[in-house]
Order: sequence, then structure tokens, then C-alpha cells
Amino acid sequence: MKGSYQVLDNNQEFFWAFRVIHNTTLGQDAWQAETISLAGGICVPDFQDESEPLLLNTIERWCIVNNLTIRPALTLTKEKYDIYHINGEPVFISFRWAVSAKYKRRKSGNTRLEHFEVCSEDRQGAMDLLHRKFKGASLIEVKSITPTGYGICYWKARPGFPHIDLDTLSRIQMPENL
Repeated sequence: MKGSYQVLDNNQEFFWAFRVIHNTTLGQDAWQAETISLAGGICVPDFQDESEPLLLNTIERWCIVNNLTIRPALTLTKEKYDIYHINGEPVFISFRWAVSAKYKRRKSGNTRLEHFEVCSEDRQGAMDLLHRKFKGASLIEVKSITPTGYGICYWKARPGFPHIDLDTLSRIQMPENL
């Protein structure tokens, strides 16, 4: 979600996740850090400030003093027509789908259970690709089709098609609506 951040310790392991919110309760106009999740058994101060940049600056200074690293949390959202966004920026991402399906050979009549992968940006595209997977065979039944990770195609929708680095892809969770 936008405005969410993650804090990592010096081993690059999760320490704290928070969201910056605008709090207007009890007549005060302040920004505060709302904790989303914490690593076990730690205590984090209640950060508040009068503006969002000042609040982030305070948290960043606290992270530097405590030998921590702050970075924006990444969220992958899908709009209609298979357009994905990472923190609001349009991207193209192809997902890898693990498929188990029964095929019948036309000439010999043998039926075989095949296990393979296809890359597509959505489930319907993966279904279209698995229908065309084997020449000389017709699809009888799809046993399973599950997303297993990111495929080989991923780039930001900018001039020059810059690639998304693998560190960014490893931080993104798979969307629930696949």
C-alpha cells in the first residue's frame, strides 16, 4: 500500500513495517507512523510530526542511529485489462504457471499426463498457451494450473522499457486475484 515502509536490520532481515497516516483526531493536525507489523519482542517509539517529510526524516535518523535501513514497501496491484502497477507505476509482468494436463496423441491414441510451465500475464493467457503446447495432441483435461513465480518478462512502462531489477521482484508478493 502506498505510504508503507519496511525497516531492516543490519543483516537485511525484517525489523518493522509501518504506514504514514495523517491523524486529525482530538483537534491536532499531525502525521504519525502506524505500525503494521513488528519482529518479535522489540519496542519502537511512537513517531509523530507536523508534516510527512519531517516524520520520515525523524524515522530515517532513528534508523541510522540504530544501524537500520528503511525502504518503501512494494505493492503489486492489478487494474482492469491486465495492467499491473508497482506502487502506482505501470509495469508489464509475466507470471510462470505450473501446469498438469492430460493430452491425447492423435496418431497413436495414447493418453499422457504432462507437467510443464507456461509464462503468461493472467490465467486466461496461460490456458490459451497450454491448449497449444503439444503439436499432434489434443487437450483432454487440465489437472492443475497454479502460479509459481515471475516469468521471464518484466519491465516498467517507460520509454526504453527499463527492466525491473530482481531485488524488486523478490520483494513483491504474488497478487491474490491470479
